[in-house]
Amino acid sequence: MSGTVRFDFMHFMPYTDLPKNQKEYPSLWVDFPNKFYNPKSGHALYERYLAELILADKLGFDAVVVNEHHNTAYSMMPSPNLIAAAIIPQTKNAKICVWGTPPNLEYPNRLAEEYAMLDVLSEGRLEVAFPLGTGMEYWANPINPTTARQRHKESIEIILQAWTQDGPTTYYGDFYNYRYLNPWPRPYQKPHPPAYIVGTGSAETIELAAQLGFGYGAVFVTKTRALELNKKLRKRAAELGKALRPDQLPVQVIAYVAETKEKAEAEAVEHIRFWFEDALRTTPHFLNPPG
Repeated sequence: MSGTVRFDFMHFMPYTDLPKNQKEYPSLWVDFPNKFYNPKSGHALYERYLAELILADKLGFDAVVVNEHHNTAYSMMPSPNLIAAAIIPQTKNAKICVWGTPPNLEYPNRLAEEYAMLDVLSEGRLEVAFPLGTGMEYWANPINPTTARQRHKESIEIILQAWTQDGPTTYYGDFYNYRYLNPWPRPYQKPHPPAYIVGTGSAETIELAAQLGFGYGAVFVTKTRALELNKKLRKRAAELGKALRPDQLPVQVIAYVAETKEKAEAEAVEHIRFWFEDALRTTPHFLNPPG
């Protein structure tokens, strides 16, 4: 890492062996038929993508980033913890960032345990994020989306308690009750791995990140908007007496490298179009469930 600038390599592992008529489907999320998934193609893509993550470590990236999505060709990572576990023994220096699993779609004690496992396995290289999850995730999981924010906050409380308090402890909430919260193992890093909130700019998400003193990552927004959100978070965190470090406020960009700028721009177009027009294609119905 040079000064305060850090470079992360993020992968979303798309399934690209799509049928020729895939554009006839209004969404590649939720209801895009899984009969179009070919396990042999998937295996080849996993091998390629894992090699790319490992190469990023060898090339000197400060971190490699994986994340979670369900019922979609956009990403072959319904469980990014499995991908993280696969690359930990094959990487040496890069942080392992699971950014991340929506904690309100899991049993939070189990997620606390799995993250602790990864932190110990990597000897303290883990970083985690707690997204609320896209609207599409709530069609794939039996969680009432009107309770999403309350579950999200309660889940994070449980995970932090599991990581920072000697167990067994108890937790009785609106959605989860634990008579014996006593996870083994516990995190390698103290008090816990660096943590972030992921969102698209809602005031509630910014407020939660400020209250917790967590980093914040804005996704699916422009660079200008991301910088605006980071500024809002800094201001609100300062009002709460919390100072955020520069490395807690990442900005996501699409980068493409070639011999010349002109060649890079020409080659990158089809890939960027695929990401926005195909991989991210969904419907307002799936994007915005009730609540």
